[in-house]
Parts: sequence; C-alpha cells; structure tokens
Amino acid sequence: MTSPDEALRQRIRDLEARLDESEETLDAIRRGEIDAVIVTDGRGGQRIYTLESADRPYRVLIEQMQEAAVTLEPDGTIIYCNRRLAAMLDVPLEKLIGRSLQPFLLPDDGRCFRLLLEDARRTGIRREMTLYTGDGHAFPAQVSLGLLDDTGTTALGGVLTDLTAQKMHLQELAEANTRLSNEIAERERAESALRQAQKMEAIGQLTGGIAHDFNNMLQAITSGITLAQRRLSGGQWQQSQDLLEAALLAAGRAATLTQRLLGFGRRQTLNPQLVRLEALIDGMQALIQRTVGPAIAVAIRVPEDCRPIRCDPNQLENALLNLAINAATPCRQRAGESKFPPRTKR
Repeated sequence: MTSPDEALRQRIRDLEARLDESEETLDAIRRGEIDAVIVTDGRGGQRIYTLESADRPYRVLIEQMQEAAVTLEPDGTIIYCNRRLAAMLDVPLEKLIGRSLQPFLLPDDGRCFRLLLEDARRTGIRREMTLYTGDGHAFPAQVSLGLLDDTGTTALGGVLTDLTAQKMHLQELAEANTRLSNEIAERERAESALRQAQKMEAIGQLTGGIAHDFNNMLQAITSGITLAQRRLSGGQWQQSQDLLEAALLAAGRAATLTQRLLGFGRRQTLNPQLVRLEALIDGMQALIQRTVGPAIAVAIRVPEDCRPIRCDPNQLENALLNLAINAATPCRQRAGESKFPPRTKR
C-alpha cells in the first residue's frame, strides 16, 4: 500500500515530466519546427490546433502569385479565390465569393460546365478556354482544375492563367514570320529575275555571235557557188570542183552550228558516242569567249590524262555553255577569270 507522501512525490514527478515536455514543445514552436499541436482533453479525446503562422507563407504565395487561384464547391460555386482572379475577371473580390464560375465562361463552355467539373473530379483537367470579365470582355485562359482530396472534401482546386499576352506574342511572331517569308520570296523572285536577265543578256551575245558565224558561212557558200558557176561557164572543171567542195565544207559547218542550236533548244534526238573532251572543248573556246563577252578572260585547261567519255556531244556543249553563262555573272561584278578544269570519273 502506497503512503500519501509517496503518492504525492509521484504526482510531482509526473507534473515535472509534463512540464519539461511542454517547455520542449514551446521551444520547438519558437524555432518554427511545429505547425500544429495535438491536445488531449480530460475525456481521452484529441483536438488539433493549427498555429496561426503555420500556413501564412503559403497564403502569401497564393495571394501574390501572377496566376489566379480558386477553390470550387462540387457545383462550381467559388468558396475561395485570390486577388489575381478578381483582377482577371474585373470583379471585386468580395463579390466573387459565393458566385458560380459558370457565368464567366464562354456560352459553349458553360453548357459543358457540369461535365467539366465531373472530369476535374475524376482525372483533373487542363485546357484552354475563353473567359469573360465582368464587363463582357473575352480573353483566352489556361484552366487547370483537380480534386482537393487531401482535405477530405469534394472541393475542387484550380489555377487560371491569362493567355492574352502569350497570344499577342504568338500573333506578333506569326506576323513577323509572314513578313520574313514574303521578304525571302520577294528576294528570291528578284534574284531569279536578275539571273534570267543576265542569262538573256548572255544568250543575246551568243545569238549575235552565232548570227555572225552563220552569215560568214552563208557568204562562203554563196561565193563558192557563184565562182563555181563562172568557172563552169569557162570550162574550168577542176577549179569549179574545188570551189564546190569549199562550199560543202562551209555548209557542213553551218549544219554543225544548226545542230548546236537544236541541242541548245533541246529539240535534237540524243546521240551518245565517245567524245574526246580536249577536242570538243577546244572547238568551243571561241563560242564560249563570244558568249561571256570580251571583258572576261576564259581559260580552258584539259588534263593530259582526261579519258574519253560517252555522251551526246551537243548536250555536253550545252552544259559547258550554261556553265560559262552562270560563271560569267559573278565575273562581271568583279574582274576575274573563268576556269574550266574538266575531270573524268568512273
């Protein structure tokens, strides 16, 4: 049996232990290590007391962030929102609490409001929607809603972001991209027109040179035939034959020139054959020089080990002539020399 003195001493020890525990708790609260205190009442029940400063940083964060925060009842009634939502909807904060969010949605979105809330409760949603301010001004917004299951209620928590500035930036970017595309297209058209004009100039020079050559050939043919007629009338058969052969050679050169023109116009049937590049290029040097003009020096160098190739000679001549025309454009802009170093490859 315990004496009254012993019972009193035990009581004092218990009180001292509880006092020490309380002092440790107070010290922890002062250090910010405790957000809530669980108190046991005399009937064995417990009550939780949240310290006033425990959630203050979070409240400050929610109130001062640039996105709108909102808490909704299951039917869409606003039970909490921060100042950003009030500013976004242009409605006083005190007039938003207790109102439904539905009137601030685009009518099409409003008709789907219940389905929207159901989706938010099931899986959460994140979509772009159109909202209206209190004075009827529409603006795009990103709406994220989800169930606040940690609260033990069916309330929904959401964040709304005004996309007006973002849309404006995207529009400005799209307009700038369109302007840039138009400028690029215009520049390409101008460059194409310039290349075409330069090519036509080169073709004009080529045509003038060919006309001059063709005229010389016709004169040779005409003169040969005329002289041959005179020799024939005088009985000079051998001299007449020599004159006719010279006229035939001139006609052959004219035919070759005509084939080049047909090939240049791509109206001649391809005739692939073995071609010696040295002979073909040497035969074109005067034509190339006449095409690019006297202001440009043309240097044609054919390596000794350059093998014959199988191709249509007229098409190869056209390719070389086009190469000369294209090379002449930058050479006209700055004094230079067009070089044609041919190589063959298996």
